[in-house]
Amino acid sequence: MKPIDTPCDLVAERVALGDSLGEHADHAEACETCRALVATAGQLALARVAPEPSVGFAARMTVGAQRRFDVRRRRRVAAGVAGAVAAAAIGVFVVTRAPASSDIDQHVAVQMPKHDSDPPAPPVADPDVNADAIRALVRLSDVEHSRHLGARWGRIERPLQPYRAILKGK
Repeated sequence: MKPIDTPCDLVAERVALGDSLGEHADHAEACETCRALVATAGQLALARVAPEPSVGFAARMTVGAQRRFDVRRRRRVAAGVAGAVAAAAIGVFVVTRAPASSDIDQHVAVQMPKHDSDPPAPPVADPDVNADAIRALVRLSDVEHSRHLGARWGRIERPLQPYRAILKGK
């Protein structure tokens, strides 16, 4: 490596490093080459133009982004599978767990009638109920009679005939 021995080389080194010229400032003002070098560095500092990306920049960024997408996709799939397994485990637990014996005793006690009491009395008909509504409900509950009820298509199609003529004309 060549030693720096001339004042011009020292000024060039300071400008390249961005240091102050210090004791070499007098030489930089007197020497034509050093003055041009300092002026060029000042103009470069004022010109704030972004440098062009190097060759292959887009390819490197695309590969890096694709790698991130792959990692995210793997994480999403893993999270989805973990969620499905957790939901299935909870479902299996809920479906297969046996109820506690106290729950069974309560249900049995509520559902079983007591043998000590008399059987319940049949409900008494309320005279305020509309008899016509009851007859209509009984008639509609007759499956054999109700299933044959239907619309007469001749009565439905007759009002639609003018519309059919308009549609055929188009």
